[in-house]
Amino acid sequence: MSEFHPYDWAVTGPPLGVWRTALGSASVLMADTLTITADGTGSLELQSALRGNESTGLVWRHLSPGVMQIVPLYDGLQAAAITEDLWEPVNYVAAWQQTDSAELEPVLKNQHRDDFWTLTGAMQLVARA
Repeated sequence: MSEFHPYDWAVTGPPLGVWRTALGSASVLMADTLTITADGTGSLELQSALRGNESTGLVWRHLSPGVMQIVPLYDGLQAAAITEDLWEPVNYVAAWQQTDSAELEPVLKNQHRDDFWTLTGAMQLVARA
């Protein structure tokens, strides 16, 4: 396999676009969709056969390659009210993952775990912004 990874641009950052958890056949039962837009906002949509659909807005900032911070806007939190202690760090890398439905697929994942941020799995690009 070459040194090139199709998500290198997303690590250099920011990872603008629509991303969905790469869970193989389990994605029929649940999926998380993270949208990161160029204006520093985005959304998180959680979909589960057990819990239904949930959606919340978020703000983000990209600090350096593979390092960003996210604040979900739960409970009516407004972007103007965000304090430094609310920023959740995400240290991520581009990697390859095998699932029950794919031999190897490109993903973004946390640097030391096989998921991304607080989502249920690593992320695959759905649409680039």
